[in-house]
Formats: sequence, structure tokens, C-alpha cells
Amino acid sequence: SGYTVEPVNLVIPATVSYEGTDYEVTAVGERAFSYCTDMVSVDFPEGLTYIGEYAFTWCVALASIDFPESLTSIDRYAFYSACSDNPVTIDLPENLTDIGERAFAYCSLSSVDFPESLTSIGNSAFFACSSLTSVELSKNLAVIDSMAFSACSSLEYINVDAGNANYCSQDGVLFTKDMTELICCPGGKGGYYAVPSGVAAICDYAFNGCSNLISIDIPASVMDIGTEAFASCSSVEAVNVDDGNSNYCSRDGVLFTGDMTGLIRYPAGKKEAYYAVPSGVVIICDGAFGSSNNLISVDLPDGLTDIGSGAFSGCMGLADMDFPESLKKIGSSAFNYCSSLTSVDLPDGLTSIEDWTFAACSNLASVDFPDNLKSIGSSAFNSCSSLTSVCLPESLANLESQVFFGSSL
Repeated sequence: SGYTVEPVNLVIPATVSYEGTDYEVTAVGERAFSYCTDMVSVDFPEGLTYIGEYAFTWCVALASIDFPESLTSIDRYAFYSACSDNPVTIDLPENLTDIGERAFAYCSLSSVDFPESLTSIGNSAFFACSSLTSVELSKNLAVIDSMAFSACSSLEYINVDAGNANYCSQDGVLFTKDMTELICCPGGKGGYYAVPSGVAAICDYAFNGCSNLISIDIPASVMDIGTEAFASCSSVEAVNVDDGNSNYCSRDGVLFTGDMTGLIRYPAGKKEAYYAVPSGVVIICDGAFGSSNNLISVDLPDGLTDIGSGAFSGCMGLADMDFPESLKKIGSSAFNYCSSLTSVDLPDGLTSIEDWTFAACSNLASVDFPDNLKSIGSSAFNSCSSLTSVCLPESLANLESQVFFGSSL
């Protein structure tokens, strides 16, 4: 028969005794309670100032956290994937100054009260907090690292106190104070969005996870678009660029470099099953077609030399892909999770296959390797369960770990 595990209500004492001496508890150490999956609440003592990295990671049942007013620092990954069973409200204490990288990533937080004392929020600190609906930030916040609120699918707005010297918000979107950099568009924003004129840069992953947006307009002022700025925008059908922009352009809603040599983003929400990359494109950028699930076939032009990392990752409907002989490089994870891909014929100019390039292509049954291939990276064909045989070329000098792990070889 089964058994019932009693829920754990953790109370951390203010002092501990050792060999007759009392010691004040001022910190929770690294990984102290990680993977305590039955913990439902934690009560910290007053006097505690620091919560260490990974301290409560994967404490998935955690539903109540009582932070002491003395707490000043929450380190990286401290509550990563904790509080994920049910939405939780947390009040951060008034003396807290910094929140580390991914400290609350993947937590089901319905509300977070950010204190006036907070000065720094780390990279991806609240990444994919899918229940979070709003964020109010104080005038004292000095550092918001990349992707701090990225992929929060219910987040409707980020508001910044008007007195903040470093950041501001407009229509719930986060910018630098001078409005020259767009940092984060909240994931719950829907419909059509026009980047304000005067914005010069769209930061890395700025629109990541904005699954309700339909189209994005980019003004002439934008001179820099960061890495995978439009990743996981599953409903976006068009990224349109002002004709006066000298660095970027768009054709049929697809985003290119201004000279049309680089394809930056094919909108994941486009309905077409077939797309022909225009002649003259030599580079398909990182994540360019990522999760474009309506695509069945893509025609690549002669002259194409590079396919970036994750370029076609998660294109689950992609069944047909012919590579031009001009192709010299395919980046890591470029075709992973392309579950409809059945065969690939790799061109002779390709000398290496990077890590995870075709991983989890579950229907891939045939791979024709080029005669000049010298290296195959780690897990390049991992979990290609339909792959039953391969013929490796004599030129191959380096075969990394787990290349065919999970295949049927």
C-alpha cells in the first residue's frame, strides 16, 4: 500500500547551541534545503541577513515564505523552481538590497512586493514566473539585468517609479531612463505593439515569451537588435520595420539586416507552410525560425554559408530541408526538436556538426554525412530514436560524448 508524507513546516531558529555556546543564525547556506519537496512553509528568524545559492531550489510545494526584515541578500538560484505547485504571494523585506540570478525563476508567484531598499535584480531573476501579473519597481533600483522578467506569460505591465534615475516605463514596457533602450516587454501584453520612435536598441530577449502579441513595428531610430529579441513570440505574424531604418528592414513581415544578407527573425506565428529564404541571404541568425510550427518546408538559397545556433529549434512541423553546397556552418541546437524531419543530406563544405544540432529529431531515420566531416559534437543526434544506422566518413577525427545516445543504433 501507499504511504502519506507529512508536509514540512520549517522553522529556522534564531540561535543554535554547540558545545555550550549559543550562535546566532545569520545565513542559510548553499543548497541547505534544496529538493525538500514536502516543505510547504518556511519561517526565517529575525537577524538572518543572507539566503545562499540553491538554498531552496526545487522545493516545489513551498506555499508560504515569511522573510525577516533583517534580510539583505538573496543569492542566485535560491528559490529556483520552488513554489511551483500553487501560486504564492511574497513580500520582500524592507532591507533587501539584491536578488541574484534566477533566484525565483520558474516560481508560481502571483504577486511580489518589491521594497524601496532594492537596488539590484539579477539575470533571469523572475524568469518564467507564469502567474505574475504586475511589477512595481521603486526609485532606488539601479540594476536590472538581462531577462529579469522575461517569459512571464501573465505579466501585463512593469511600472517604474518616476523618480528612478536609471529606468522608466511606458505603457507597461520597461526602458532605460532616456528611452533609448527597450529592455523588456511584459509577456502578457497582447495585440499590436509599436516600439516608440527614439529607441535605439532592443535588448537581448526583450520580447521573449510575448505569446499574445500579433505584430511588432520597429521605428527608423533602432540601430541594434539584441540576441533572440523576439524568441518564443508564438502568435507574432509580422515584424515590420520603418522604411527609413538603415540597419534593418522587413519583407512580408520577416526581419532582415538592412542589406538583406542576414535573416534575423521569421515570425513564429506566420501561417504559411512554405517559405523561400530570399536570394542574397548568407546568414540565418541564432533562433531565426525557432518554434515556427506551421512551417513544413524551407527553401535555402545558394550562397548561404551560416545557420546560427537554435535557428530552426522546435520547428516541429518541418519535414523538408535541402542544404545548399555553399553552407559551411550549422550552429549548436540548430535543428533540435524538429520532430517531423526524416532525413538530412549534409553538404560537402560542412566540416563539423556542433553540440545538440539534431537532438530530439525523433523521426530522423537517415543522415548523409559529408566526405570532409572532421568533428561531431556532444549529443548532436541525442534522442533520435528512429535512427537505426549511420555511415561515418573516413575523415572523421573527433566524436564527442553521447553523440547517438538515445538513438536506435
